[in-house]
Amino acid sequence: MIFSKFCGLKVNTETGMLKEDNSRFFEILKNNKLHASKFFKFNDMLDCSFSFDITKNSKKLEKLLQKIYKEKYTKNICCFSKKFKKDDPNEFLMWAHYANSHYGIRIDFELLKNKAIDIKYNKCPFLSNIEKHLVDVDNFELNEKDLENIMTCKGGIWRYENEYRVITDEEKIPINIKKIVIGRAFCKNIQDEREPNLISIIAKEIKNNLKNENIPIYFYKDRYSNQEIKFKG
Repeated sequence: MIFSKFCGLKVNTETGMLKEDNSRFFEILKNNKLHASKFFKFNDMLDCSFSFDITKNSKKLEKLLQKIYKEKYTKNICCFSKKFKKDDPNEFLMWAHYANSHYGIRIDFELLKNKAIDIKYNKCPFLSNIEKHLVDVDNFELNEKDLENIMTCKGGIWRYENEYRVITDEEKIPINIKKIVIGRAFCKNIQDEREPNLISIIAKEIKNNLKNENIPIYFYKDRYSNQEIKFKG
């Protein structure tokens, strides 16, 4: 299965040129690895939430919830999207929200060893056995399936992301990069007199940092087109 990772690039908004500090992006190209981070760094405050029902107000409950959150804190999550179908308008939103308003790139890739789990939207997991675990909080361990369900749920407003995740103890996820697409914001528009061609400059810089220089690089025909053109420079 092919997945996509949208990445913003730090650019000089006046010239459109890349700034020097794009180390995270170039690290992906050189190492063929994506970064995995903690859930509390995400932009959705309800990410990885869960619900439960309890009839007793117990101090043990706070201790139990702390143990559950500790389990979540130990895991890293790598987020990405299943590759969008051609002309899917939701992909345009991904460029806007996660690729610096189209001043970025899209990396199409395959996973090499990790399991991708699709997000369950509008299905906050319910932990039905909370009361049972209050009896012996000290020996409680969150099972792998419950943890997976908690860490792969989001609200329905995020459905457009078409998101999949890898849950891991590692900080890097090895991938096989299949294709790179340069964002529309780098395309020259009618009123743009910047020279030389920005697409060519950025494409060559990307190629120079790729571990595999044979990976194809594409750009859009213009700022308003969905047609991808292969860079031949």
